[in-house]
Amino acid sequence: MSLSKMTLASAATPYYFRPATIPDVNNVNDGKDYLYISGDNVAQSPAMYSMLHAIDKGLADEKDICVVSVGNIN
Repeated sequence: MSLSKMTLASAATPYYFRPATIPDVNNVNDGKDYLYISGDNVAQSPAMYSMLHAIDKGLADEKDICVVSVGNIN
């Protein structure tokens, strides 16, 4: 996925914008589009969920992860 599409998806806060629709170019989802919304709709720190998922699934070791999260809390 391109950086511009990732940025669009991460900024899609339903309070202000519609979910970002991104086509399934690799035909992983039977050619259906994916819908993305901003991660802050799930957690104040979605980066931490990503880190925990990577460790839980054995995709990365905790000592090899560095989380940088820039934002604010309303």
